[in-house]
Amino acid sequence: MPYAYATLIFAIMDYHLYLGNFRRAARCIGIAVLASFSLSACVYVSKPFTASEAFKKLPAAQEIIVSVTHVVLSDNKDEAKKFWTYNQDVIDSLPENNGYLGHKLRLKLFSGEAWTLTVWDDRDALGQFVFGDVHNTAMFEAMSAVARGRSITASFSVDQVPPSWEDLEKLMDAEGRNLLANSDY
Repeated sequence: MPYAYATLIFAIMDYHLYLGNFRRAARCIGIAVLASFSLSACVYVSKPFTASEAFKKLPAAQEIIVSVTHVVLSDNKDEAKKFWTYNQDVIDSLPENNGYLGHKLRLKLFSGEAWTLTVWDDRDALGQFVFGDVHNTAMFEAMSAVARGRSITASFSVDQVPPSWEDLEKLMDAEGRNLLANSDY
């Protein structure tokens, strides 16, 4: 909950306590708790784009490949934990891949929803990563945690990278392909 919002709620609560109106103070506490839960369920957190040194040296007009994945995990906590462990292994391995240019991540607080964006020199570099040992193992071992998943691959010029999450959501809705055979996503 943002600091200013919390300060306001607690000031109102203190005022009602000062007046001896315990019911109104209790309502303020309830509102604060409900608001913090409802706001946090809608809040995404995202790390800034991590660019490789190679990306920084590319001409602005050069076409490169952007791959985006959006997953929503099942409610199985053990499977989700396994997914996050393998996800971190994949993220840690990115700079070791030929043709890797950068990445960014986005997670929705208090949910099993995650977005990944990776950037590559070309489709061959992306393919080598996807079918490489680390990513392939993660897919095999942790895909059971995914309830819904989509992905897209698109070309962008260097000066368009990274695209905004809002633009990627629209692109995903228009062109995303389902990662699971048994899902209506």
